[in-house]
Amino acid sequence: MPEHGATAVLLPAPGADALLRKVAAEHPAAARAGVPAHITVLYPFLPLSEVDDSVLAELRALFAGQPAPRVEFALPEPDHGFVALRPEPLEPLRELTDAVRSRWPHLVPYGGSHGDDVDPHLTVAMDVSTSDARSIAAGIAGHLPPPAVLEQAWVTGYDGEWSVRARLPLAGRPHRGTGS
Repeated sequence: MPEHGATAVLLPAPGADALLRKVAAEHPAAARAGVPAHITVLYPFLPLSEVDDSVLAELRALFAGQPAPRVEFALPEPDHGFVALRPEPLEPLRELTDAVRSRWPHLVPYGGSHGDDVDPHLTVAMDVSTSDARSIAAGIAGHLPPPAVLEQAWVTGYDGEWSVRARLPLAGRPHRGTGS
């Protein structure tokens, strides 16, 4: 459960929402209510009380010059009750995180709980048993979302539930991924 006032910068991946609904229907404890399918750019971001018009303007300018990544999704092995999709290629997504972190270098992905750098991923299930994680991974292997161009970044805030606070277009020329 996030802290009240937490924020995140995300890349929504709406083509994967159906997959998350499928997993939630079969494994309700694995889902995070109110959070659409996404790849995290940076969580936690600044406290919600600090995300003002000037911060949003800086983010808007940062993302306006960034190419929209085109990704395909692969399923890595489940890991300790966690199931995620790996977006490929990873480098354009790492570049987005690096761009945000270069402006706010004191912010570390996941508060440093997984080290200083975390590979970009789309969480499908978390906090499930190892056997449930294996079952979920096996059940979705043939149902991966289609390739996607990630055209927006969202700033989300938590105040009892997650909500979108700003939608920031990635206005640069699309970044071509695998298979193009």
